[in-house]
Amino acid sequence: MKPQRFKAAFTLIELAVVIATITLLLVMILPALATTGTKSQRIICVNNLKDTYLAFKIWAGENSDQFPMAVSTALGGGKEYVYSYAEQFPFSYEPWAVFQVCSNQLVTPKVLYCPSDNNPNPAISVIGGPTTHIGTYAPSFGSGFDDGYISYLICGDATLNYPGAILFGDRNIGSQGTIANNPTPAAVMFPDTHEINSGFTAESTWAWSAHDQHLGAGNLALTDGSVAQVTVNGLRQAMIMSTNALPGFDAIGTYYNFP
Repeated sequence: MKPQRFKAAFTLIELAVVIATITLLLVMILPALATTGTKSQRIICVNNLKDTYLAFKIWAGENSDQFPMAVSTALGGGKEYVYSYAEQFPFSYEPWAVFQVCSNQLVTPKVLYCPSDNNPNPAISVIGGPTTHIGTYAPSFGSGFDDGYISYLICGDATLNYPGAILFGDRNIGSQGTIANNPTPAAVMFPDTHEINSGFTAESTWAWSAHDQHLGAGNLALTDGSVAQVTVNGLRQAMIMSTNALPGFDAIGTYYNFP
């Protein structure tokens, strides 16, 4: 009769060591995976801004080298959605409508959504805009498309004549200590007056909001087609550069140039 063989088994101590080793490996690997995911989201965001710039550049090429913010709605642009007041025009601050003007060039509203912007945080209520960011991209540019689907602000003063000026940027922007804790929905930026929609502030207090899309930084697209991720200091410097470069409009929409 052959002797019976017994299969070797883990002791409790060996099992504990295995579990501890696996736990340690997970602790080491998960942050790296999270960082990889964050980096890929930033890359997608940068590519979105580049694609959006290209769409606006193509549109401008078909409209006397002017972005839709400088072309009247009567001529197929979106100027009155940026430079208008209730007593003057039947429009309000509606950046979504400016992006919609370029819908043929943009092809899909997906390029207006940053994958890091997935938290439907309450946002500052602005005239004509939603109070909640939806946290995904719109199914189409048709009915229902509005600022709540857009992750980016648009600069109303942007022009191809000033290649170092801001054109687009992440929406989570505001005044440090106040708006910074509650990001705007897609907004209109006016560097010449340091204004976002109807709120004025000095460039020294501009900041990325507490609900950061990119962990203390944000992406800016300039009118020369370049896109860069900048810190709060980089944001303020870009605002100053845009302020020094850009012409603008006064409070009733009259165009003027800096001396």
